[in-house]
Amino acid sequence: MGKERNEKLLMISAASEALKYRAQNPSASSERIIRHVLSSLDSRVDSQISAIAAVNEALKIKEKTPDYTDRQILQIVMNNIEKILMQTRKNK
Repeated sequence: MGKERNEKLLMISAASEALKYRAQNPSASSERIIRHVLSSLDSRVDSQISAIAAVNEALKIKEKTPDYTDRQILQIVMNNIEKILMQTRKNK
């Protein structure tokens, strides 16, 4: 499996974990959610940056459209994953 594919899977996994944690802890701040997600990841720093970007995207969508299901939000994140990756690489 290629490095980029692994990174994309990690991003989706991180976004999914963030949404799950948010559902269980509705008053949790974004920073707390990110800390939780990062503590559950076993990855390199560059992959963690991409994971944080995916988590932020998922939380932003959830905030804007609270009636969307987690599945819908993850689909949007997946559809935008290339754009998210390009942004993280551009900002390095």
